[in-house]
This record gives sequence, structure tokens and C-alpha cells, in this order.
Amino acid sequence: MLESILNSDSRLLLFLNQFHSHFWDHFMWLVANKWTWIPLYILILYIMQRGQGWKKAAIASVAFALVIACTDQLCGSVLRPFFHRYRPSQVQSGISSLLHLIDGYKGGKYGFPSCHAANSFGLAFFLVLYFKSRILSIFIMVWAVLVSYSRIYMGVHYPSDIVVGMLVGFAVSTLIYFTLKWLYASRLQIAAQYNIIHPCCTQQHMLFLSFGGIILIFAMLVTCFFI
Repeated sequence: MLESILNSDSRLLLFLNQFHSHFWDHFMWLVANKWTWIPLYILILYIMQRGQGWKKAAIASVAFALVIACTDQLCGSVLRPFFHRYRPSQVQSGISSLLHLIDGYKGGKYGFPSCHAANSFGLAFFLVLYFKSRILSIFIMVWAVLVSYSRIYMGVHYPSDIVVGMLVGFAVSTLIYFTLKWLYASRLQIAAQYNIIHPCCTQQHMLFLSFGGIILIFAMLVTCFFI
């Protein structure tokens, strides 16, 4: 049964990886680059500061950083060395010659689960819980899917790498969010004072943040026309 699942995983990867072009190669490369999203992270911090002030935003940003650090280390330093599953782009996978790779990029040796998926979905799930905004939730989940899909497009992850990475992101972000909520509400008793778990951000703030993210993605698309 496991062999059947792995074969289906490979077939799905080959199917999804076949849709490529020069334009989308550049776009997906930008999407997968962690530095591309620095403006989005800055915008998130700016909105938090506008809605809560620097002191509250600083505490929340530490929680965000903790989510990313935990998902990245759990996937990269614990799960990958344990499972030892080669990336599809590596020769040992047996399908590397069938994949479309961007400029020969193969990534690291092991790829299960995906750190990109764990990190992006970890941040996305935390923001969904934190802001409780339908508008932002839709945008940030689409963003996480886009970042994760870029790794399949690039041929460096199986779909199952992405799915498990997503589950890791969900588990870590949920655990940290509710732990933080419990600490503030039950032990430190300053949840009401700092309003950290339920930030005072308006729908206008959420629209601005989501629109800013969309503008960033649009700018990336435009940039790819000139590369």
C-alpha cells in the first residue's frame, strides 16, 4: 500500500510539474525566494503597530518568529533526518530526469516534509487565528498555497511533502497560539491590558494588508515580463 501511495505521489508531481514556461519559471523562482516576501512581513508588522502599538506588536511578532523557527527546525532538523526521503530532483529518486528544474536547481538532499510549506502555512494559520479576519484569511491562505505550489513547480518537492508540511505548520501554529493565549489569560493576567490575542485591527487594516500583498504579487508578475 505504501508503494502505491508513493507511486501516486510521483505521478501527481510529474503531472503538476509539466506545466511550465520561461515566464512562470521566473515567477515561481521569485515566489519561492524567502527574501521576496520581506515587504509583506514588514506590512504585517506595520498593521499590527497601527492597530495595537509597538509594545503589543513586538510581543506578537516574537510569537510569529517562534512559529517560523519551530516549523523550520522541526522539518529541517528533526523530520527530514529521520525519514531520509530524497527530493524528487535528486538522482536517487528515480524520476529526476523526468522533471522540469529551474536552472538546474535541486535543493538539498532530503525534502520530506517541506520547510517552505510548514513555514508559510504556519504563519498563515497563526495569522488566521490571531486576526480573525475573513478577508485576510482568504488572502494569506492563497499566499501559503502559492508558496507551497512553487516548490512542486520547481520539482524539488512531492505533493506529500507539501501536505505534511502544511500539517506541521497547522500543528505548531495552533499549539503556540493557544499556549500564548493560555499564558496571558491564566498566568500573566494581562490579556485584557495588552489585548494581544484579539488585536484592535479594523477591517480597513485587513483590507490594506491583503491589498498590499496582492500588489506585491502583481509587481512580481510584471517584473517577470521584463526578465
